[in-house]
Amino acid sequence: MKICMIGTGYVGLVSGTCFADLGNKVYCVDKDQNKINKLKNAITPIYEPGLDDLIRNNFKAKRLDFTSDLEKAVKDSQLIFICVGTPTKKGSNLVDLSQVFNVAKSISKYIKSYKVIITKSTVPVTTGDQIEKIISRKAKKSLFDVVSNPEFLREGEAIRDFKYPDRIVIGSNNKKIFKKMELLYEPLIKKGAKFFCTSRKGAELIKYASNAFLATKITFINEIANLCETVGINIEDISVGMGSDARIGSRFLRAGPAYGGSCFPKDTKGLVSIADKFKSNLSIVKSVIKSNQNRKILLTKRVLKIMNNKIKNKKIAVLGVTFKANTDDMRESSSLVLIPYLLKKGAKVSYHDPSGPKNEFGKKKNLNFASSINKACQGADLIIINTEWDEFKSIDFKKIVKKSNFKIYDMRNLYNSVELKKRNLWGIFYIPTQPYINSKMLDVHKVHLLCGAFEGPLLLNALNDFFFPVARFLISAFRRAAVDDPNDPIYFVGTFLAINHHGMLLISFWIFLYSSISSSIPLFMIYIPIVSLHCGTMAFPKALILSIRLEIPSSTLQSGGSIGVPCQ
Repeated sequence: MKICMIGTGYVGLVSGTCFADLGNKVYCVDKDQNKINKLKNAITPIYEPGLDDLIRNNFKAKRLDFTSDLEKAVKDSQLIFICVGTPTKKGSNLVDLSQVFNVAKSISKYIKSYKVIITKSTVPVTTGDQIEKIISRKAKKSLFDVVSNPEFLREGEAIRDFKYPDRIVIGSNNKKIFKKMELLYEPLIKKGAKFFCTSRKGAELIKYASNAFLATKITFINEIANLCETVGINIEDISVGMGSDARIGSRFLRAGPAYGGSCFPKDTKGLVSIADKFKSNLSIVKSVIKSNQNRKILLTKRVLKIMNNKIKNKKIAVLGVTFKANTDDMRESSSLVLIPYLLKKGAKVSYHDPSGPKNEFGKKKNLNFASSINKACQGADLIIINTEWDEFKSIDFKKIVKKSNFKIYDMRNLYNSVELKKRNLWGIFYIPTQPYINSKMLDVHKVHLLCGAFEGPLLLNALNDFFFPVARFLISAFRRAAVDDPNDPIYFVGTFLAINHHGMLLISFWIFLYSSISSSIPLFMIYIPIVSLHCGTMAFPKALILSIRLEIPSSTLQSGGSIGVPCQ
């Protein structure tokens, strides 16, 4: 099929490129000629993993073209996608649809044969009706249909989300259109994507309702995290316990900073404005918006507590400023509240983000972008982990900071927060401290457990008679070695038999022996799978990965020292 994507922002560029990769001829249209020229040279305006190569390959194959010639693209295409921005109007919850309506006016002049006009942008209910009215002023109604096809792309995961979607939502008042759209998405439907057809208004509302619900999940778990910190409960236990319920699900239940980005903030406000228009009160969504704003302020002001109200002239390093990892999107990021607050209090702020420096902060005194983690953190009094980039998950802080007295404020729970506090370092979420065996464990951040369902009475006996004694001996030996030389701790991970009332057995034993803090290279790794200890029928294991965090004895820790390298 021949497709015209109007707008080369996040949605238009990713969707257009992916449609081309499915074998379609795609025109990506933008009125900014400078932007078009850069795209033709594979210079993308957004940061999205894998997108550069995908653009380059499809442009070379002549399936993908970039142009500012709207007339040619419209006349040559069967399907026309509107993918322009729908921001929130300043000072209100109303959605600014000016770009959408301007596109509708423009394309109406060039419709001389039948076209399907598709809104990919997130638009309020009845927007399709308004687009239809605008186009019909210039074009015959028999020459076009207006369809709603909302996108569900996550920044940082957009290409995968496009190619392996949970569902494809098509909204149209003309049922004949469904077959045309089904043909377009046939390659994805064959992979298992659910093809869902509804009314045009229904599709428009599905997108808003979905984003508002996900925003509610994030806000809810953040509020529960506040309660957990007050009561002294591990928020991750709550998240796992809730998420294990199939009715709830585990996604979007990870406590952290307030939600941000291009979708959730504007779409929750947009949904409220839609409800207000139709005189329907969405009190829950309104509360979500308010709670999310309060979250940004709460976590920002916590810096004062961490630093004992002494921020002036302190060097503070902020790791990650985008609203989430694997994107360069700064829209509604918590860092836009955090960093100005620190500067106002007189701090000297250095920030590092893998996606590069940010114009959103402007040129401000005592604020600089650091090109590396080392440069950002060197000599810091406080390190704030604001975004969960992979680069931030295993940092030797002591080696980088090169001072004995500093603190870490881990907003993303990338490290063991209990031990952060023991070492005068900070984390905002509680981690389990109860060891899974009677003996104390050495420094360990994550233990990955491979579980399987087994039957056979001799398995338990074999493990009790042989496995546990060996494990206890190794733990004892490693612990003594670490205590004798606390500056050269050995990282040990043990996985042990676990049985619940359903007979779920833990069947793997992993030992990771790590070198000193200064080195992240393992000396060796022993992996002993127990595969066939049974005397009766053995059910084949069904793999299940669990993440467990265990206690670090304070005797092995140094004040203001390294967190070490997590076992991942």
